[in-house]
Amino acid sequence: MKSMREKWEKKNGYKKRVNIMTKNTIETSAKTADNWNF
Repeated sequence: MKSMREKWEKKNGYKKRVNIMTKNTIETSAKTADNWNF
């Protein structure tokens, strides 16, 4: 039971991490762009 859950979390956790990283990159880019708008 636990090993199945761990496999599922590894598979989906990777996707989640990528989505979070992408989101953070977009947000960071947006903040950087805002900083240049003086």
